[in-house]
Amino acid sequence: MSTARAVATASTPRGLLLDQAWSALGESVAPLSNEAGRPLARTVKLILDPLVLRPVLHPEFAAGPVAAEHADALRERVVRAGPVLAATAAWFLVLKKERRRAGITDGNPQDLYFQRCYELATAHGDPRLDPAAAGRAADVLAEVHGQGGPTAAGLRRFVTDPGQAAELTRLLDEAWGGGPDRTGVGAGRPGDGVGAGRPGDGADRGWLDHDVADRGRRGRDVAGQGRSGRPDAGHGGAGGARPDPAARPEDFLATCATAPDPDLFAALVADRVGARGAVGLAEPGQARAHGLSDRDRPVRPELGATAATRNLPKPFDRSIVERLFVPLTNAHRDALADVPSLVRQEIARSAGPWQLAEEVGRVVMVLGRAASAGLSDAAPTGAAPTGAGPVGAELTGAAPTGAGPVDVGAVAAGLSDAGATSDAAARLRARWDREAYVRRVRRMPSAVPDGVRADVLDVRQAYLRRLWVRTHGRELRREPVPVDGLWDVLDGVLRSVILDQRDRLRSALERRAAG
Repeated sequence: MSTARAVATASTPRGLLLDQAWSALGESVAPLSNEAGRPLARTVKLILDPLVLRPVLHPEFAAGPVAAEHADALRERVVRAGPVLAATAAWFLVLKKERRRAGITDGNPQDLYFQRCYELATAHGDPRLDPAAAGRAADVLAEVHGQGGPTAAGLRRFVTDPGQAAELTRLLDEAWGGGPDRTGVGAGRPGDGVGAGRPGDGADRGWLDHDVADRGRRGRDVAGQGRSGRPDAGHGGAGGARPDPAARPEDFLATCATAPDPDLFAALVADRVGARGAVGLAEPGQARAHGLSDRDRPVRPELGATAATRNLPKPFDRSIVERLFVPLTNAHRDALADVPSLVRQEIARSAGPWQLAEEVGRVVMVLGRAASAGLSDAAPTGAAPTGAGPVGAELTGAAPTGAGPVDVGAVAAGLSDAGATSDAAARLRARWDREAYVRRVRRMPSAVPDGVRADVLDVRQAYLRRLWVRTHGRELRREPVPVDGLWDVLDGVLRSVILDQRDRLRSALERRAAG
């Protein structure tokens, strides 16, 4: 019997089990179901997975295909949660009614309310038996929508206002040096990595803690000296050559996970290592190799008018509205500036090195690029999986058999491998290597859709893209992070990428197991 046939008889697609269990709940969960009577994708993502099945605590429910010995347990767990799920569905109807009454239009109700409805159902039961249900729903709406700060609707109104659009377009042209056809990513003068107008120079402290900012300010007085105290002959010289830089990213990465050096990080900021590290992004193919653009060379962004999280372009390809859309729809928008200030700042930021406004964030991108260098190798896309077991085993985290690394990433992508042997790079690579299912699936091109396979093969691009999004968000919120928390940022980005890929691959494996 072939391996594929053995898997089919030994396991059942997880989605099929969920559909079977869901159908047993009947009409009581209709508000959480699609037209075919199956659970909505958001129902699975926001309710069933994190609140009912809890695959982190029950890994037997995590795989795309579920082993036969666990199938009944999964179905039983969903059916046993039936009363709470029915009450959740009823609370959702109550919240939508109160939402209409209050005239609220911002945000997707499923994203905003599903988990809150589950909380209400767990604490208060069926709303039809609760005389205070309407008041509780109003309180939830006030909590969700009552926070201050700008909104996505306000952003759209501002950029589409004919009285504002002309001025904003002029600001874009000025920031990008004369027109919409100019390419580059804050390229500035060759060799210095400084963008047009050097946006953000007056606020380089950014989200760095004040103690390190003070060190960085003092460090500017000696930015032309190497770590040994010798003058850096290349600093400010012809062509911007720097044979003896004052600070190196790999030095900080050597200890940042265990004993981060605030003085060294401040020296990186003072020496504008982040801005200089962005020079190559204006060259053909480089922003694409970093996973930040789908274009050969980034161009001046449009103002834009609409955005949707499901189909946002790569960071450097987004309009001004798309760049601000996600921060304006999350739970931290009360920390943001008003819409006019946000838009004008974003226009300036889009023309800066790394399309960021502050040197601290640029240094973080350079550190992330160096720390992720160890993730750049990938198995050939057509290689057969050596020692591959059942499909379900690809989600267990078992070590890959006979899977030696093939170095095909860094040179082809044009990314610097400085720091590839650092302690930070080794830690990131170790985390990635523990995800054996990713290594196997990325060598099974027929098993997953092209988009999912591309992300797994180009994990370093996915990593840098996610790191940029987080760094950009911190800039917008002016969110302080101490230097001893930078490793948590670098490590957390990879963890987030892995979890996202795991979900997408699990869905692909479900479809594969279902034939």
